[in-house]
Amino acid sequence: MNINKRLKAIGFDSIEAFVKNCEKRSKIRTIFSKKEVSFKKEELVLMIILAGSPKTWGRPQDIEQKTKQVYELHKGVKDLVTRYRFINEQLQKAKTFKDLLQIAMMIIANAHPNLAMVSGPISTGGKGSIRLNILAMQEYIEELHQSGENMFDQTIFEEPMERIKDTTAGYDHRILNQFYLSIFESKHIKKMFFMQDWESSTGANWEHEQMIRLDIKRIYQTIQIQA
Repeated sequence: MNINKRLKAIGFDSIEAFVKNCEKRSKIRTIFSKKEVSFKKEELVLMIILAGSPKTWGRPQDIEQKTKQVYELHKGVKDLVTRYRFINEQLQKAKTFKDLLQIAMMIIANAHPNLAMVSGPISTGGKGSIRLNILAMQEYIEELHQSGENMFDQTIFEEPMERIKDTTAGYDHRILNQFYLSIFESKHIKKMFFMQDWESSTGANWEHEQMIRLDIKRIYQTIQIQA
């Protein structure tokens, strides 16, 4: 996901400016507790990614009210800061794909009921580079966020997946069978957006088959021609 675009959408030019604003703490303390809360840079990035479409946030001064609304919807979680920090810690601690699945299902359980995902090349196909493929997917996810879709962003799992997967046996199908399959069969994902080059990806082809089997709506990215 393009973090800089998301930051600009809420009125900040950089992560550093956002951090500086958060360091004031006044608004955040009134929402969560009387204690001062501190954030690491990577935690702020994770918060931005998980918070949903900036289109729904409005002006920067409206973020406090929006955060209150989200906080009230998730009474089972002590506060959003704890939730984001917990997710970040769990991603770092995860040792198996089943561990990652538990984290994903926790995020999904607290998300909008009508979730969508993007399917496309990451480790195979596409631009021939995991980094470039992830950037392309994040751009498309951001575009869909901006259009009002409620997205489950699986790219936050890519770093721990790279650490966990077996790199000696070619494509590690445990990513599909132990992680994505359970997410799809939970029926929380209502729509799958397929990127233009999805057919070049082993995983995306498998996901396409699962969408047909599970009768989940499929939408295909089109090429936009600029005049």
